[in-house]
Amino acid sequence: MSIANDPSFLDSDLRKVLEGLPFGYVDVGARGGAQTHCDPVAEWTSVMLFEPDVSCIEDIKASLGRRWKQTAVEPVGLGARSGPATLHLCAHGVNHSLFTVNPAFRDRYGVKSLADAGTAPIELATLDEVLFERHAEDSQWGEFLKLDAQGAEIDILEGAARTLTERTVVVLAEFSFIEIYRDQPCFSELERFLAERGFTFYGFHSIQGWSRKFLDKRAALGRERLCFGDAVFFRDPLPSSARTQALTLRQWQALYLAALLLEFHDFAIEVATEAPFPVDEADRLIALAQSQARHTPEEAVADVEALLARMKASPAEAGLELCRFIDTHRSLFDVADAALPRSEPVPRGRRKTATTQ
Repeated sequence: MSIANDPSFLDSDLRKVLEGLPFGYVDVGARGGAQTHCDPVAEWTSVMLFEPDVSCIEDIKASLGRRWKQTAVEPVGLGARSGPATLHLCAHGVNHSLFTVNPAFRDRYGVKSLADAGTAPIELATLDEVLFERHAEDSQWGEFLKLDAQGAEIDILEGAARTLTERTVVVLAEFSFIEIYRDQPCFSELERFLAERGFTFYGFHSIQGWSRKFLDKRAALGRERLCFGDAVFFRDPLPSSARTQALTLRQWQALYLAALLLEFHDFAIEVATEAPFPVDEADRLIALAQSQARHTPEEAVADVEALLARMKASPAEAGLELCRFIDTHRSLFDVADAALPRSEPVPRGRRKTATTQ
């Protein structure tokens, strides 16, 4: 059952709060339109999209449709400060960057989409400027930050100090382990930057390997160099986090919703248990997370049978089908501890003391 149709959500205080003040989603690097992370609650979400390449702004606007509570499209680049800048263009638009391409990476791995296509002048703004000056009306834009800026993620976060402090509960940021662009910050720098601002790395939402492709993947298995992906950072207020700090009630609500949308279901239940919600509201949110996480043994068997059917229907692609199946499941629960005693079930009505601002 989808979140939007789940009785636990429809009856919740969370849903009622979102009716008056929608969840604030910011998508930076939105060339292909808004990402799907908030689609399950689109009618309770305000989405703001940023894209410095003005040639695709109309397509972005057209892609939004009418499913969102509120929309805004900003044809500007974001950075650590406002002012003129140079956008370095590549053969494929998704690779345009404020950084120049690292030719050593491009040539070693034969990445034709990174071929130089010139430059274009653009104007930069800071996220704080856009959210708190240009859009100063009552809104929560910035609770969920998705960043895909081809190496400029830390620069953007430097220009979002107020947003990170007052609103943001989750950052979903593209990262790289390799200098795809000259002098771009890599994952370790991104993790350290956000940890210093109270955000805890929770996992990779996606991760991509890279190789010279000497082997045909349809008939070979092996490992590749990890290259880039998307990482999830939560403002986790619970003990053992990077830098715990008190949250407002709204931030607790947004944190729960973000965890649910990104399928950190166990963490969502933990948030519902620890947050200063009324007992009946906490129980509804726990039930909602349990419902969204549910995957029965029968469904697991059906998934494997469907995989086998695809492999048999196209034997030459069987290896690729297996790897695609693994890709869709490898970021789910770690089952190394599945044989260990479970933590006690979440008791109805038990809540630990939580502090709010």
